[in-house]
Amino acid sequence: MICDVCRLGLENVWDRSKVKAVCTLAEWKELGQNMTGAYWNDTQGFIYGHHVTRESLFRSRDEGCTICTAFQLRDIIDNPITANFGYYSVFAVKVYDAATHKLPLLSVWIGKIRLGTYLDPFDENDPDLNFSLEEYTGDDLTWSYIKSWNDRCLREHAPCIEAQPAQYIPERLLRLSWNTDKSISFQVVSRDQVSDDCPYLTLSHCWDPSLDLSQTMLTTASVTTLSEKQPLEVLPKLYQDLGIIARRLDINHIWVDRFCIVHDGTVGWRHKEAAKIQQIYGNGYLNICATGSSCDDDGLFFNRDISRIVPTIISFSFDGSGQTERYRVWHEKQWAQEPPPFREHLAWHLALDSQPMIKEAWSTQERIFAPRSVHFGRRQIFWECTEVNCCEVHPRTVDTFDQTNTNRPNYVVKPLSYRPYRLKRIMRPDWRDVFDRPILDDVAQNPPLQLMYDWYSLLKYNLGLKISTPHDKLAVFSAIAMDIQQRLAQLNVETEYLAGIWKYQLPQALCWSVLGACSRSKSYSGPSWSWAALDGEISVLDRNVLGDEYDFPLSTVVSASVTPVIEGDITGDVVDGIITLSGPLFAATLIEKKMVEFFKHPVTSDTIFEVPVLGQQPQTREEARTAYDWPSALIPPNIALKSSPPYRMPLDISFDIIEEATDSVFCLPLRWTKYPGPRASFLSGIALLPAGENRYKRVGYWSTEQVPMDLAEVVLDKSLFTNVSII
Repeated sequence: MICDVCRLGLENVWDRSKVKAVCTLAEWKELGQNMTGAYWNDTQGFIYGHHVTRESLFRSRDEGCTICTAFQLRDIIDNPITANFGYYSVFAVKVYDAATHKLPLLSVWIGKIRLGTYLDPFDENDPDLNFSLEEYTGDDLTWSYIKSWNDRCLREHAPCIEAQPAQYIPERLLRLSWNTDKSISFQVVSRDQVSDDCPYLTLSHCWDPSLDLSQTMLTTASVTTLSEKQPLEVLPKLYQDLGIIARRLDINHIWVDRFCIVHDGTVGWRHKEAAKIQQIYGNGYLNICATGSSCDDDGLFFNRDISRIVPTIISFSFDGSGQTERYRVWHEKQWAQEPPPFREHLAWHLALDSQPMIKEAWSTQERIFAPRSVHFGRRQIFWECTEVNCCEVHPRTVDTFDQTNTNRPNYVVKPLSYRPYRLKRIMRPDWRDVFDRPILDDVAQNPPLQLMYDWYSLLKYNLGLKISTPHDKLAVFSAIAMDIQQRLAQLNVETEYLAGIWKYQLPQALCWSVLGACSRSKSYSGPSWSWAALDGEISVLDRNVLGDEYDFPLSTVVSASVTPVIEGDITGDVVDGIITLSGPLFAATLIEKKMVEFFKHPVTSDTIFEVPVLGQQPQTREEARTAYDWPSALIPPNIALKSSPPYRMPLDISFDIIEEATDSVFCLPLRWTKYPGPRASFLSGIALLPAGENRYKRVGYWSTEQVPMDLAEVVLDKSLFTNVSII
């Protein structure tokens, strides 16, 4: 939808009594404002007032306006020039002659940023546009959409049909009974009380710790009570609404974590169950997602304002004569066809990604493995399966794998056959923006690399979500990791999994970096070389981790191991881990500190160090201490390095945790990137500090700017080639 400020501004742009012109375009340009990409020959040539206050802008963002939300938070800053005009934001419209059939162009300025979007003619016969919505999401009309999606999936979607559930029954299920008085009863039943071919539903929802757990959670003490029939109305609204859906589907068994897992209080009970997620959700008939509910009392069905959901149709005049044509804003209309990163700002994800359940990291595995899911949001109902995504406003599709954007000749979406691991598009996997570039066409013939793209895209997606218990960080990926493991085994690839790192991807998989201020978990969640050791947003999906053909490894893996919390749970949480690498180790000393503010993130430490190119090795630890002016404690027994001017190699170190930043570190190069052409190269690796005898811990990621190859060769040649054990 488009907010009233944007809509009324466009519809009344010719009426000065309704829309105020604050200056001419020429004056705006003279004031030094951003005109990038704006080639203006607009009839009036004016800049108009938009939002009066910052508060007004954020109200529109909260409502889901696809124009106002397209601006990233980092770009929303006060602009004294627009403030002098009495507005927080301004806009202009580039109007073409209607005879040219060119589309009007809307530009909005907030702070120093300009956003441009076209007005597209409204097609009232668009078969995939629906304006028929009711004010309550539990009504019969809404259910008719859900039923049609489900029927079509079961009947027409080849990938979904191929993945039909096997005859698997979970250890326990919640059984619903339809009583003659139309009431519903519930009880917990075991596998041996259910037929082998019994269909069952699954539930994804936010964990609500505020409820009376004695009534809503299965424990060793409540098994007997919950095994007896009870009226469903004693449970929160979520389960009563779930009963309505089950009755409509005529399926009376449901897997619900609260009732089907014995929460016995022992360490790792949830980790044990995480291993079963693939089977439980993968063999369910339909996954019911309480997407809009933050707690069980919210239920599944909501009242809503339809005007804030359906697409906004704008009556726009080319010349102010009063004759108008009907348009939709491109940012609202085209989001289904646009690849990342643009789609994340637009209608589908504006409506879905802000929902409470979507923000929960545990829900990702459930959504991945469920053959089909229906999301009960606060504003709309959404459908997701392997083949297609739908919503009430777009009941046929919002996006498909085989869609090609004809407006982008170099942008080709690969067919399903190219993706052995079929991610649901609802998660907007960021690999699509990389994977579909022509330069990476050969990846389609490299299934292991394809799997790694999929893995890292899921990792990046999930690391940005909420994990209520930090030490569950690895557990929330456990089922996905097991699935990847099985697929790697089928490809005869090394399958060992080490606290979130695939051994066959070492050492480049250690080249992750932080995207903002991070901290270490209060309880142990992983070794320092694993992203699981940190709380915060981490960059894992880029060429640092995946590498390319111009990368040459500088370190090799000697050994690697972890100790799982639960014996045999090789993809779950760990109690310790160690990796020993063999490579060139050198020291670096701080020459400049700087703080870099990342988009939408707090500041992180990104400091410039220099590497003295090494000369003759000193014979004593005291010589090494003097050479670097380090405290003796920082000089481990197996390292002794001495500076040798005049060569100096600057490098940037991004510390994992700001508080752990230090003036001197050891650097272990993992990769030497040599691009063809001029003799220049790049080095990158991890920053280390001593952590006991012959042990180190990772404290950051480092890289160089363009470095002459001869200098890089000198640094590497003079480094101490040794085994480095990192914990």
